[in-house]
Amino acid sequence: MSFLDLLAPWAVARIVVRDLGVEDPVTHVAAHLRKRFNEKPSDGSSHRFRVEGDALADLRAVGVVVGRAPARSHYARVGFDLLLRRRDDGDVALEARERVVLGWWEREAVGEVLQGRLEEIREDLISPS
Repeated sequence: MSFLDLLAPWAVARIVVRDLGVEDPVTHVAAHLRKRFNEKPSDGSSHRFRVEGDALADLRAVGVVVGRAPARSHYARVGFDLLLRRRDDGDVALEARERVVLGWWEREAVGEVLQGRLEEIREDLISPS
């Protein structure tokens, strides 16, 4: 574990998207995500996007430093990296991750928000257009 991992650990959320009814679900999902988010260079085994957030989201969290418990509302619009990959079973896996500057106290709250954002993205993918 690096010093950066100790200082600013990753908050992570994962979700699987199944039964999209298309021949190549990864290509379909990647095309959909490109319309909404900035694609970033990746290693070839996955697609990586940046979901821009509210630059003030971290500033709203400073209450943790003065002893207030982290709340989901502090992170409602936090930006994050979105990774898309094909699972061994052919389904699509989405992973959201973001470093949490104030550390371990916030990680769970940010993870809950990221999970909710992934659920919104999945609903958008499976809902009829």
